[in-house]
Amino acid sequence: MNIKCSVNASVNELIHDDYTLWAKNIVTSKNADRTDYEIEITERAIAYNDCRLIEKMRYLKELGYQLSIDDFGTGYNSLMSVGEIPFDKLKIDKYFIDRIDKIEISELVRFFIEYSHTLGKTVIAEGVETEEQLNILKKLKCDEVQGYFYSKPLLPEDFETFYIEFNQENK
Repeated sequence: MNIKCSVNASVNELIHDDYTLWAKNIVTSKNADRTDYEIEITERAIAYNDCRLIEKMRYLKELGYQLSIDDFGTGYNSLMSVGEIPFDKLKIDKYFIDRIDKIEISELVRFFIEYSHTLGKTVIAEGVETEEQLNILKKLKCDEVQGYFYSKPLLPEDFETFYIEFNQENK
């Protein structure tokens, strides 16, 4: 199976030297590709624009890790600082997806997507639960979606079955 791994990290973890040493060594010791590992940082944590955090994020990107801003839209400095943060993926918070049928929310999501695309970033919608939400996001050119529409969290053996069936259906 070809899967990628995402790990949520707190600001305290990221700015600690032991974390960056662990991040550097763990993949090397497993002889894995760092681009298959994504480190997620909540937007609220980044909103404070901590110089040490931005420095550590740049270092992790230099090592080859993918970085994502998680729960986007729930912080305070969303649009002011997003252009200054070294990240690869922007994950739009479920709050917006739950309300995407409202014109003012869908326009805001459209703006998030277009702005992120101008920066060369990938956009992921979190918490997609309905076909209507999925269709709106497709129209808005969202790159990826995640949520219960496809599957609830699964145990490893159930995930393997799901993975095989999903890939056969979507060939």
